[in-house]
Amino acid sequence: MKKLIILFIFCIISLFSYSQKIYHGNSTYKSDIIYNVSNGYVYKGNTKYNSNILCYFDGKYLYKGNSKYKSNIIFTWANNKIYRGNSTYNLDLIATYRNNKLYYKNSYDVIWRLENNKIYYGDYTYNSSILIRISSFIHPLILFYLLYNN
Repeated sequence: MKKLIILFIFCIISLFSYSQKIYHGNSTYKSDIIYNVSNGYVYKGNTKYNSNILCYFDGKYLYKGNSKYKSNIIFTWANNKIYRGNSTYNLDLIATYRNNKLYYKNSYDVIWRLENNKIYYGDYTYNSSILIRISSFIHPLILFYLLYNN
């Protein structure tokens, strides 16, 4: 029984230490990794150095850099919507995420779509409209931040 518990704990730890990669365009080459996401932290490039932290996401708020202070909240995630700062007011609504697509505010104007671990510009699925490729699921708020703020 002890071995089973230790194995379970090891699996949980390895699951949370796994990092997701974001590649430029349709590439999967290690040299084309532009961002690395691990434990809520987003790093520039394929590193995990503190000096390369761009932001931190706790499931509701996206913070600038390595900070978790309310004054450093860049975006809020609530009800599949992205809001500016620490707000959930309609005036601060930036985008809505539904059906693997990010829409401008509450409209039907598609900003990007997620399909087969690829982010496509607009509602297109052409190879030429691939913005980035991800190694596994990454939260839409993180993707929004990386695509439109860096």
